[in-house]
Amino acid sequence: MFVPVSAEEFSFQAKDLKWIMDPRISKVVHYQGKPAGAVIAIPDLNPLLRRLGSRLRLSLPWHYLHYKAHRDRAVVIFQGVMPEFQGQSVNPLMLGEMARDMIAAGYKTVGGTWIADENHASLRQSEKAGAKPLHRLHLFSKELS
Repeated sequence: MFVPVSAEEFSFQAKDLKWIMDPRISKVVHYQGKPAGAVIAIPDLNPLLRRLGSRLRLSLPWHYLHYKAHRDRAVVIFQGVMPEFQGQSVNPLMLGEMARDMIAAGYKTVGGTWIADENHASLRQSEKAGAKPLHRLHLFSKELS
C-alpha cells in the first residue's frame, strides 16, 4: 500500500522540518555523486508537546529553548537505501555513523518509526543494533462494493 513520493510531495512534507531538524544526526550517503541511501532523524518532540499540553501557548518560545538545550531523545522518521545498493552494507554504515554522531551530540536514546513485518532485512538490522520492539503495527484493507 505504498507509492513513490514525488519531489513536490517530499518538499511539502519536509518544509517545516527545518525548525526541528538537528543536522548532526541525519545522514545521506552518496556514491559517484548520486544518493545511495539516507536516514533522517529528528529530536523527539514528545517531551516538548507534553510540556505544552499539545497546544500553542505564549510560553512556546521559552519551552522550545529549554527543550532544545536539554533534548536527549531522537526518532528515526525515514530510512532507505536505493535498490541497487541494498545488501551492500550501506544501511549499517549510515546507522553506525548516525549513532556515533548522536552520542557526540548528547543524545541518549533513539527510537524508530515502524518497520513492515515483511522487511526482514531492516528488522534484522534493528535487532543486531540492540533495538527492542515496542509494539506491532497492523494495516487493514477492505474491498468496498
